Amino acid sequence: MAHRKVTIIGGATILLTLAVSLLFLNGCGSSSTLPPTPTPWPTPIVVQQSTYTVTRGSVTDYIILDGRASPVYWDPLYFKVDGKLSVLNVSEGQFVRKDDILAELDTKVLSDQLAQARLTLEQAQNQAQQQQASSKYALERARLTLRMQELTLEKMRRAAGQGPTPQLTQAQAELERARVNLQRAQEAYDAVASRPNVAALPQSAALQTATIDYKLAEARYMQALSDMDSQLAMQELQVQLARLTVQELEEKANAAGGSDVNKAQIQVDALERQIEDRRLRAPYDGQVVAIGINLQGLTKAFAARPKVGDNIAAYAALVVIAKPEPLEITVDSSQKRVSELYVGQPVTITHSAWARPFSAEITALPVAMSDSGNQMAGGQAVHIALPRSAPPMANGDPVKVTIEAETHRDTLFLHPAAVRRFAGRTFVVVQEGDKQRRIDVKAGLENSEQVEILSGLNEGDVVVGP
Repeated sequence: MAHRKVTIIGGATILLTLAVSLLFLNGCGSSSTLPPTPTPWPTPIVVQQSTYTVTRGSVTDYIILDGRASPVYWDPLYFKVDGKLSVLNVSEGQFVRKDDILAELDTKVLSDQLAQARLTLEQAQNQAQQQQASSKYALERARLTLRMQELTLEKMRRAAGQGPTPQLTQAQAELERARVNLQRAQEAYDAVASRPNVAALPQSAALQTATIDYKLAEARYMQALSDMDSQLAMQELQVQLARLTVQELEEKANAAGGSDVNKAQIQVDALERQIEDRRLRAPYDGQVVAIGINLQGLTKAFAARPKVGDNIAAYAALVVIAKPEPLEITVDSSQKRVSELYVGQPVTITHSAWARPFSAEITALPVAMSDSGNQMAGGQAVHIALPRSAPPMANGDPVKVTIEAETHRDTLFLHPAAVRRFAGRTFVVVQEGDKQRRIDVKAGLENSEQVEILSGLNEGDVVVGP
């Protein structure tokens, strides 16, 4: 109306100017005065208001939510230790192979320690090889010496023409038992020799007793030899000593350098594990779908983009990797009316690039809405399984999810434009002759095309739009 008023005033001004000009010209050409021509006013334009008729039919309440295509199988990846980020090798959307290193924490100190530990291991292995070679040759010489002593003893016995006496045989057996007992006692003592209180241990007393028994047995044996050729007795002792030497060298050869090598290898393995704990590897072939500090689920939400030098907490998700297929539709649980959904509820999925929508079904609800509460971490979304007939889509594709929440049949409804709301009041305007009257109504279900009228109007009533 204001615009129309400005137009009328502008036209009257022009007409008035023309009238004055004509009067001035007439005054100049003639002395007679003509009456002024009246200025015509424009006919006001009557704005036609839209009208709507109360109709009977079905009204459906639709829940319309935003969703997106998401991977069914995904995993949050995290470091097991705290540290500073030194390398980030991937970006969102990148495809990776199994065991690819996605990110690394600072390992400079550990790498230096590992290099030193590997050098120590190499030195221990070289020393062990040298000891084994030396022990091998010494053992072989001892075995040859033993064989030579045994041959000499056999030759001397044949020369003597008879075997040892019963007394000598008994003394020899006792000496052998004493030697075996002494050997066992010595081995038991060697096993605990590194302990600080070794003198108080029973192994120490047992070694002393075995030593004394061996000395006594040796004395008795020597006494028994008094009746035999001293050279034959000495040769038997030489054989026994040669045997002891072979046994000692065999034991040393088995343990040559092994302890030092094992210790060095353990140190290397421990440092390698610590470095590996500071590497984030892909558990399978997949796609990086999110990167951020302390990620929650598949989306970054408020997670900050990590930078080299940032402190990364242990067990805080840094990268989310997913298998490209299969996909599902997920709906963020923060949207309105999500609490009204239930598992098994049918839905309709639409996309701007698809010619037709398709039907699907809700398969899982957010953790907060789950009865069992045992869904996987990060399950703060509604999950909708895709049927085989679904059109092709990619991870992250946006979709609209429509759910028929409730339908009332054989009910009255109006177009939403006919229903007015102000200050908590819901009403319509009806035309009665040349007058309009406001009528309060009670609304029920609503959608983009319908508002259910529960009371206040009758079928066929005509309502004036705004």
